[in-house]
Amino acid sequence: MGLRDLIEHLRDFLSGDNLYEMANVGPSKTGLPYGIWISHKGSVRHGPRIKSYPEGYANKKSVVVVSIGADPEVIKKPRRPKIPSASLGKLVEYVKKNQEILLQYWNDDDMDTQDLLSGLKALD
Repeated sequence: MGLRDLIEHLRDFLSGDNLYEMANVGPSKTGLPYGIWISHKGSVRHGPRIKSYPEGYANKKSVVVVSIGADPEVIKKPRRPKIPSASLGKLVEYVKKNQEILLQYWNDDDMDTQDLLSGLKALD
């Protein structure tokens, strides 16, 4: 990846949710093969959601977005690289398993990230 590509990736990433408002949760905590990003509602206008970058780096073109709720769904997925359906299913399963704590964190701007991390349940 060249410097221009890196700058573009960072610009895309930083233009969305503010970085300081998001908790980066890695595979050891989730049981997923990649990390996820979880945020408070803050000043955003969209509904509760998590983000994931299965390629391992922040890039708007490769982001997967899943709603948080009783019946989570994939809101956005990249055309390329193609993410296997099983992988997307695991992400949805993770959100279902952690719906309560994810919604609590989304709705409570004062909730500490450590409380979120201690309440998350990894997939088996």
